[in-house]
Order: sequence, then structure tokens, then C-alpha cells
Amino acid sequence: MPGLGAGVGNYISLIPGASLIPGLSAFTEDFQIDLGTFTLQGFEEPPQIGGGTTQAMDVHQYPGGVRTVDTWGAEPEDPTFSGRMMGPTAEQRVQALETIVQQGVAVNFTYSQKQMLVVLKKLTWDFYNYYDIAYTMTIEVISDLGLANPGTIETQLDDVFTSDIASISSGVGNLVGSIF
Repeated sequence: MPGLGAGVGNYISLIPGASLIPGLSAFTEDFQIDLGTFTLQGFEEPPQIGGGTTQAMDVHQYPGGVRTVDTWGAEPEDPTFSGRMMGPTAEQRVQALETIVQQGVAVNFTYSQKQMLVVLKKLTWDFYNYYDIAYTMTIEVISDLGLANPGTIETQLDDVFTSDIASISSGVGNLVGSIF
């Protein structure tokens, strides 16, 4: 790969195990990334994995400015990340990922201290040569196995209805009190 040495002396990394070449994976020596039984190795590892969490909720607005917010629980974001399959087995490794997509089964996705149950939703790739294939994959998170269980849906629904009834009762009581 031409130009790899250019500018390397000007790049300083303060992260232990991080690559000294911009754009190369900082994950390589620190931990591995597993998707079911498939392990990303070396250049295959993405330079970063994005993530996040959104709170699912319903907001109810009532006359007089009264509002209730019903929360339904955390929803993890679906990560999309990219890397490169390199070496004489690059084509076979991409085919193995395509098989995981085609099967559509839930697998464990782990990296660092994260562990999630996911389905490999989408895989795209760019073929440069039999030994160099860039990929991008999107995973659908079924559950973040590292999060505490917020309770059953029945408990959540009971809490929602109790909260709504209390809010409506309070709003009606205030409305009746203001009329009389």
C-alpha cells in the first residue's frame, strides 16, 4: 500500500494499543469483536463502533396544559460500522458474513465490555481485489444484554395506567374545583 509511511512521524497516539497510522483500527491489540462465532481480525475491525440509547415514550397533553409522559423503556440504537477484509481468505470471510445475513438468526455481538443480542441486518461490500474487500454492516439490536431488566411489560403497563388515571383525576379535580 503506497504512502503508508508518509506522515507517520507526525502522528502521535496517546491511546495504549492504538495504531500509529491514521485510519487503522485502534481495537486490534485491545480486544476482539465477535458476531456469533465470527471474529473480526486485524484490518477487519472497524476504527469505531457508534451506539446510543433512546427512551421510548408517549406524551399525552390534556386541556389546561396538563401533560403525562409514559416511558416504555430504553431502545438501543442499531450500529453501522465498516472495515476491510484483507488477505487470501477475504472472499470467504465476506461470504461467511453474507450467510449470517441470509440466515436471519439472532447472534451475540460483543466488543470491549458490550454484549448484545443482534441480527445482522445488512451487509454491503466493495470488491477491490480477492484479498481486499471493504465492508459495511448494520446490526439490528434485539437487546442490550448489559442493561438491567426494567421489568415485564405487564408491570410497565400497570404503571402507565396508574399514572394516567392519577393525572386525569387530578386534572378533573382541579377543573371541578375552579368551577365551584
